Amino acid sequence: MPVIALMSCSGSRQVVVHAQAPAGLDAIIRRAKILVGMDMSAPPFAYVDQKRQPAGSEVEVANLLAKDLGVALEIVPTSPIWSPDGSTS
Repeated sequence: MPVIALMSCSGSRQVVVHAQAPAGLDAIIRRAKILVGMDMSAPPFAYVDQKRQPAGSEVEVANLLAKDLGVALEIVPTSPIWSPDGSTS
């Protein structure tokens, strides 16, 4: 199952986009849902708000992408990527 993953480019974060196009995009359209992985412990980019709903700039971008594609959005929680020196990226 193809997945498109988005991470914002802010601070020490890197932009990571994985896609298999056009087959991946076709699969997303057929499934009528896009799966977007994000670290929900990274405010203000992605976090869980007081109503226990996903919030932040990454969530807003993912919602816009889903809207543009005409599909539902499913956020898949991820963890930060750890490097050998102990920092996250």
